[in-house]
Amino acid sequence: MKTFDVIVVGLGTAGAPCALACAKAGLKTLGLEACTGMGGQNTLGGVNFGGLTMADAARDLERAAEQVKAFLEIRYKTVPTEIGPFTNGVRHVKTVSNGLTDECAAKVIIDCSGDAAAVRLAGGQTTLGRAFDARVNAVSKPVVLRTRSGYRPNYRLADLSLSGSWKDYSAGVMGLSDSALARYDSREGNRAVAVPSLLGVREGARVVTEAVVTFRDCLLGRFTDQPVMCDYTPFDLCKENRDWAFESDEAVTWAVLCGLNNFAFPAMLPYGAFVPKGVPGMLVASKHLGVDHDAAAGVRMMPQMRESGLIAATAAEIAVKRGLPVREVPVADLRVRLAAVGISTKPQKRTAGYYNLRGQQPLPEATADIVAALETDLVQLSSWVMPPRHDSGERAAAALFAAWRKAERGEGKELAGALSDRLSSAPDRRKANMAFALGLMGDARGLSVLTEIVRQPGGKYDPAVAGAYPMRIKAIILLGRIGTADTVPLLMDIVRDGARRFTSDLPLRDETAKQASGWVNPYGEKSLDAWRFAALSYALMALQKLLARFPNPALRAELVEWGRNIKSLNGGKNGADMADLLRRAAQEK
Repeated sequence: MKTFDVIVVGLGTAGAPCALACAKAGLKTLGLEACTGMGGQNTLGGVNFGGLTMADAARDLERAAEQVKAFLEIRYKTVPTEIGPFTNGVRHVKTVSNGLTDECAAKVIIDCSGDAAAVRLAGGQTTLGRAFDARVNAVSKPVVLRTRSGYRPNYRLADLSLSGSWKDYSAGVMGLSDSALARYDSREGNRAVAVPSLLGVREGARVVTEAVVTFRDCLLGRFTDQPVMCDYTPFDLCKENRDWAFESDEAVTWAVLCGLNNFAFPAMLPYGAFVPKGVPGMLVASKHLGVDHDAAAGVRMMPQMRESGLIAATAAEIAVKRGLPVREVPVADLRVRLAAVGISTKPQKRTAGYYNLRGQQPLPEATADIVAALETDLVQLSSWVMPPRHDSGERAAAALFAAWRKAERGEGKELAGALSDRLSSAPDRRKANMAFALGLMGDARGLSVLTEIVRQPGGKYDPAVAGAYPMRIKAIILLGRIGTADTVPLLMDIVRDGARRFTSDLPLRDETAKQASGWVNPYGEKSLDAWRFAALSYALMALQKLLARFPNPALRAELVEWGRNIKSLNGGKNGADMADLLRRAAQEK
């Protein structure tokens, strides 16, 4: 039986550089990979924005492996089947390849599988997806295109549940492959040259680590003073069926209430985010490291995942060469070593802001600036892949976020007073903006305006604004947070009616009408059923919060019965039936 210094499980985006770095440091390294090549999404997945072909990227990795072959052994089509306890300084690992079993041992095992496979085999704890139903970020099926400027990927996305049946999941993958090729081949003069076999899984199971960084931590600036990984990243939580109502309050605040689609948030990971809790002798890298579901929507991009592999490799080197348990690696020494290999542990930014850092203008932070920024229509922003416009819409979105953050930090008293004063004197079209900001701050002085928006959709406080997500639906969300017992009947009326009256005059998406940014407005819906789903889902989740604060057994029973009786609602992408989610939301407590 062979004994290694390090075993790296998974040789994908994080695992390939991790194994190469371990071998380059002189550690006897074994790399286990279920597929037939290294690189993961960068090679087998076709996700390469550098103009290289899949073969070019794979060849570069194989050449790098050849240079350190004295210290690196790679076993393709091989997966671990059993990982034993940490005994006498090593863990024994049983593997299988083409039906043939083997056993080896290592001082350190680094899980770079992307879905916590090795940690789970070793008895570690994991979590999956969002709290409501364990649903994960959307998956993608890349298509490699040959364009005038070289090779590049494009995607089709789908919401596929990892907690559902394998039959449904497989059927979804096959349908995604067909639609991806049909959509992009010959589009705009491009030629599809490959549909990679590897699925773009943005999120799998996540490891419970010694330290877990949450999205809330990132938004409020609650960071370690000794990070080993610093990121500044967009919140790229892909919701193909727009079921945002079932995400966390922080996710809904960022993406729906504030609409910060072309903004980014900072993330600073401590060493503990790489150390599985209660699993000695193991480290974790790749997208299943110690961040929560929301933060993982950003802390998963390929450059950062490569970096995570290098961080784990450097920690393993220190542990092996000094004879230390991995959890006792000196963080200060690790940070010095990371700087020596070009990994910065100094943050680019400590607060949320434009994703594109170049030429950005200051965002509103002072009370007067926040109030002034809200004297404009609240429109949703375009995608983070587009450059910032530095316009009033972006400042208004940032102002809403600044109001929420001040309140969450306990710093919002002055601002809340100024917003309340302006609410009383503002014209009707602007009162809603001030009420929204107050609602985000948990301040009930905007409650009467929010209630009126929901009671009279399309009324004086609910103007139609081109390119904006409907204020009436956002008002429902805030009523769930700051409403009273009197709010419950108002929301129940929306549910009883199936949100038909509430959404009847909302605009439908026009695929041909592009905005000045060049993007089709992504915040209109293609059907009234889609708007109904949005309104109902937010109303149901708001009612659950209100009924928890103001118990009403009769209305609770009615809500549950409504959920049992709903048959279908084709409000998802391409008319997907979303009734199951609504049934669950009606019964959730």
